[in-house]
Amino acid sequence: MTKSDMAEAAETEIRQCTPAELAAIARAATEAPTPLHRIRRMMWSGLSPLLAFAIGLMPHIDLVVSRLMERAVTPNMHYFWQAVTDLGDGTVYIAAAALAFLVIPKGKRLAAYRATRRNLEKLWRFCALMLAAMASSAIVLHLVKFAASRHRPSDFFRDGVAGFFPFTVAERLDSFPSGHSQTIFVFMATLMIAFPRHWKLFLAVGAFTAISRVVLLNHFPSDILIGSWLGAFFVLLLAPLILRKGDSPLYPRPEKPVGG
Repeated sequence: MTKSDMAEAAETEIRQCTPAELAAIARAATEAPTPLHRIRRMMWSGLSPLLAFAIGLMPHIDLVVSRLMERAVTPNMHYFWQAVTDLGDGTVYIAAAALAFLVIPKGKRLAAYRATRRNLEKLWRFCALMLAAMASSAIVLHLVKFAASRHRPSDFFRDGVAGFFPFTVAERLDSFPSGHSQTIFVFMATLMIAFPRHWKLFLAVGAFTAISRVVLLNHFPSDILIGSWLGAFFVLLLAPLILRKGDSPLYPRPEKPVGG
């Protein structure tokens, strides 16, 4: 059967449907999960195994990796990785997104073309998404930091202390999770949704920045694992609430049913 025959058969079948059945078809098309929703469900389903792995198994691996980094990283390598880790400083991202968030509405009013206004509206929503995800994930991150109260790797090499001391107020008990990893993955996950074709590049930048925290003995591997998950998850969680369908190929507009 050719494609034209299949299309004709489908159209004939649609015509034979009652109005109620047509409405059900339209509703199903509208409510069909987008790629963004499917990715978010995958992130949710992976939370429990990820936490079990990070908290249960990783502490045994964490010290091994940190010892390896302490012996292997030379002063010259330290300078390079310090430059990489600065990508996880959220000051520039937050300032740029906040400035764009405030300026874009004024620019939209001055724009002469409808397409320009639509693009500005889309950019404004992505800035809002990044700011909202950054704020909400940071709140959760700092609550978890306080609940976990974990020593940093540098504490182990300087004082011989390591581990979790839950709900302890102390300056250095803030290793778990990693704030730099959370920050860079908020930014990179937002870019992945905006430009999904280049997701491998954005993922590599995020992962490289997160790994730099382990290389510099600022965090353990499990710290960056959960920090990265937090940043990416809150972007995926809030994206359907802030973006409009059609803003991203991962969040497309529903196709109109045949005959609708």
